[in-house]
Amino acid sequence: MCVGTVNDALYRAIGQLNAAFVQRLLRCGRANPNHDDGLPLGSAIESDSIEVRQHLFWFPHRLTFLQIFKMLLEHGADINKQTMEGTPLFYAVSRGKLEFVKLCLESGQCDVNLKHDGESPLMRAATNQHIDICKVLLNHPRMIGR
Repeated sequence: MCVGTVNDALYRAIGQLNAAFVQRLLRCGRANPNHDDGLPLGSAIESDSIEVRQHLFWFPHRLTFLQIFKMLLEHGADINKQTMEGTPLFYAVSRGKLEFVKLCLESGQCDVNLKHDGESPLMRAATNQHIDICKVLLNHPRMIGR
């Protein structure tokens, strides 16, 4: 099986909240939690929408996207990996996903000051008027200029 196929399966499993399959792919070491074609962490953040949650309502045995995000981190996903959308923190800040922001920061590895297109996560949160996220970022011990 080629790596692209395994990583495609990983994205599908994330989108369907199929945590058992996500975990199986990560444990066997064939799926890459840092795959370049579209960050799996970003996929978990993006999939966490009202429309997807309503569609998956009929599958109560499935984990939440937050739990899958955490599982990806536990299997070595790079919390500071830059994509076209920025890091997972920047991606979560841009979409106003407070719980994902908190998970990024709790990882202990997240660079809260890493800029994307000249803008910091705090600047993006302020621009998008995500006040709760601004407060969390400002209270982070590694925030420069606190």
